[in-house]
Amino acid sequence: FKQGLLRLSIDRTYDTDLVQRILETICGVANVGPEGNGFIFIGVADKEQDSERIQQLDGIVATRIGQRYVVGIDREVKVLKTKTETYVEKILGAIRAADLSEPLKTQVLSKIDVVEYRGKTVVRITVPAQQQVSFLGSDAFTRQNSQTVRVQGKQLLALHDLFQNRK
Repeated sequence: FKQGLLRLSIDRTYDTDLVQRILETICGVANVGPEGNGFIFIGVADKEQDSERIQQLDGIVATRIGQRYVVGIDREVKVLKTKTETYVEKILGAIRAADLSEPLKTQVLSKIDVVEYRGKTVVRITVPAQQQVSFLGSDAFTRQNSQTVRVQGKQLLALHDLFQNRK
């Protein structure tokens, strides 16, 4: 869950680290195992303080779902004076330019859509189940609880075995 592409500061600049974190998360979700799809949602805050900050900055009251807060991307589209399509294209462009493994990269690019939830627009990135370990450049990532972590050495071998044992 990512609240958006912009920092929650007064100047509302792009969070340049966020794109890298999204790419690492795509790789990490793909490496959870070959059983099922995973999802990344942009426009959903996972911290109440971020939800409160968004309300201060943008006047958006989040829709709470469990421990998550749907804030949508419409507020950022408005700040950027752009269109939803342009906002999504920024995400697509970053994925296209990334050194993600194939077929993961192509599959993710074909599985990005925009959904509306209670009047708020959210970008949904579907990460299809993979049949082998995926990489971002020469690095592999996985998910541990809600964290994306780089794996190497014995962890990478164990990750490889997870996929080999499922074939």
